[in-house]
Amino acid sequence: MDEDREGTEIREKKKHIVHISAMVVREDNKFLIIRRHEKEVAYPNMWTVPGGKAEDDEGVIEVLKREVKEETGLEIKPKFDFLWDYAFRRPDGHSVKGFCFRVWPTTDKVKLESGREKYAWISTEDLDKYEFAEGVKEKIKATKWKWLERPGEGKK
Repeated sequence: MDEDREGTEIREKKKHIVHISAMVVREDNKFLIIRRHEKEVAYPNMWTVPGGKAEDDEGVIEVLKREVKEETGLEIKPKFDFLWDYAFRRPDGHSVKGFCFRVWPTTDKVKLESGREKYAWISTEDLDKYEFAEGVKEKIKATKWKWLERPGEGKK
């Protein structure tokens, strides 16, 4: 195998999917969850927060805005708080590196994208009523202090 081809193969094996997700939180501290489609590669039919993969040459905030809009129809305010990062390997072998941000919606009128059937605005007390993708519920609980509305924040 020549050096150029070998280098390309090594780079291909090290590629990661970059995934950006959003804790969309209303003023009453309820947050949006959506159910993944049954045909999803990872965690089909399970609940999660909105998010998706970065496209080529797309910045993190661009992905955040696009994915929230595509999946929920919601626009978000120009304020973003980093909450947590995550990593996992999908059933098809792809490595995923992700980042979740707390965002403020301009409205709570959700319009799900085609193929998505269910969403809910819930509080942390409701978490155990839903079957979440691996690690999501635990991250939400562990970072509750970061994303709960505090006086004077998120009203801009």
